[in-house]
Amino acid sequence: MGFQETSGYCSYCEKDVLVRAQTPNHVLHLILSIVTSGLWLIVWIILCIRVKEWHCSQCGRKISSSFGDESGIIGSHVKKIKECPYCGAKNRQEDFTCIRCSKIIP
Repeated sequence: MGFQETSGYCSYCEKDVLVRAQTPNHVLHLILSIVTSGLWLIVWIILCIRVKEWHCSQCGRKISSSFGDESGIIGSHVKKIKECPYCGAKNRQEDFTCIRCSKIIP
């Protein structure tokens, strides 16, 4: 199996990371298709069209896609952050208090 790599956002690491998805080994599947007189082509086609599962290269967790396909994590999936006006720390959108200075974020 090979890997397809691109950039995406990992909500566990809370940063943009390299994300990977496994791809079929086409040389192996070609050989198996020749040996089985084409019967393996069915398996090869299914493996090529199935939805890829993207994983964070740092923590290994599955990257969830809100759109049901890979376009949900590549480019268009940007996590919104709030910047603390007091200390400048970057906080998650759902945080009410700053992670650094503990003041209430407006």
